Amino acid sequence: MMVDNASQNSNIGNSSLFFSSAAIITHNCRALSNSTKTFFLGKLPVPLKEADVLLLQETGRLANPETLFFPHLSLASFSIDEHNAYSSIGVYFNHNRVSLLSSEVILQGRASFHTIKKKNDGTIFAVFNIYGPPASTGEAIQALANLLHDIKMQMQIFKDFYPLSCVYLAGDFNCNTVNE
Repeated sequence: MMVDNASQNSNIGNSSLFFSSAAIITHNCRALSNSTKTFFLGKLPVPLKEADVLLLQETGRLANPETLFFPHLSLASFSIDEHNAYSSIGVYFNHNRVSLLSSEVILQGRASFHTIKKKNDGTIFAVFNIYGPPASTGEAIQALANLLHDIKMQMQIFKDFYPLSCVYLAGDFNCNTVNE
């Protein structure tokens, strides 16, 4: 994550920036397609055009992820594991409501980090989109622990620059540790 302290204000000085109240939707798609677009743009409890951020897991391969939810949402990041198409994530943001300050893929197809600023009040918040590895074996449990450690480190860097800002962790953690 690259931060320029000269151009970004810390949230310390303005108490109205302590809480973001962001509208975040998360969804495990299990292979997203253009036909799914109509599902998201239908009448949901929180309509997509009113969301600040949309976090998707298991999107599968998309021909044009940047245009899937256009004009309502813009693509922040899309990553897919080259060995497993279901190990994939996408993050979209409502460019009318928020600005994307930074975006980083932490682990291909598994986790991403985004710094976002609300346009109406300047609140800065962070979002992690997580699609955890299935944690049913010792090796997979260790992979999840390593991923959570990487997320913790990224979160600490963010909190060093924006100590009172909100951090949202969402996604599909695959925490089933029962051998099936």
